[in-house]
Amino acid sequence: LSSADFAEQIKAHVESVNAHLNEWEKVRRWTLSPSPFRIETGEITPTLKVRRAEVLRRFQADLDALYR
Repeated sequence: LSSADFAEQIKAHVESVNAHLNEWEKVRRWTLSPSPFRIETGEITPTLKVRRAEVLRRFQADLDALYR
């Protein structure tokens, strides 16, 4: 499965979920991480909890782009 195919599947799923939501509940913008979060790279803890500060630091530009 290519990343473009995967992104299309995610897009289709978001659209199907949005069809059942009120306007104020709908997902408007989203992005995919270029790689899975890993313990070794510090995005998650050994108990698989997201290290939000680290994710924000690494992906700040991507997150900012969602709000432009």
